[in-house]
Amino acid sequence: MIRACDQAMTRQDDLLPPLYLIADRATCKGRSLPVVLHEAIRGGVSLIQFREKQMDRGDHLKLAVQVRAVTSDSGIRLMINSDVEAARSVGAEGVHLPADRIREASAARDRLGSGALVGASVHSAAELAIAEACNVDFVVFSPVFQPGSKSFDGELSGIEGLREAVGITGCPVYALGGVTPERTATCREAGAFGVAAMSGILAAEEPALAAERYLEAWEKAG
Repeated sequence: MIRACDQAMTRQDDLLPPLYLIADRATCKGRSLPVVLHEAIRGGVSLIQFREKQMDRGDHLKLAVQVRAVTSDSGIRLMINSDVEAARSVGAEGVHLPADRIREASAARDRLGSGALVGASVHSAAELAIAEACNVDFVVFSPVFQPGSKSFDGELSGIEGLREAVGITGCPVYALGGVTPERTATCREAGAFGVAAMSGILAAEEPALAAERYLEAWEKAG
């Protein structure tokens, strides 16, 4: 029997790179988000999620348009966090759903088109099962390690938790939460499809160089 996420992997595997950048203004240390993203793309980033949770709708859409201009100019795929209508408005390639909205995956794809990418955040085996049943294209599993972009007092999955998550799903799994270039190889060895980063690239003095280090670490672990 072919599972839903196995079908998703077959459909989208060639579209998904090993590095997924989750981007917001706060992590950029006062620098312009579009400028930082341009640098990250120069370093090899080819899939970006725009995630801004503290903006009113008008300002959010204006910044999304700016981010879209950066990704379009570079031929880079863009995901919008949560907001399907914003993704549709700016012509993004997909939407990334939080764990409590995974069941909206089918409706999101209907709205954006059959070729749209739909990702989801998961933090447990139960959420992973829901994501798989909803036929998302990939999941971001977190937190594996202590996040560098925010304080977190909850339970960390650790590398064994990541390994277990990968083992029970056919979905491509990105590891998120404290994943540095030095930890990238360990995530790949645990079976992760790729790694997701925020502060490791956005807060770096040289975002392009930081992105290169992630990608080099991934390739060396292969």
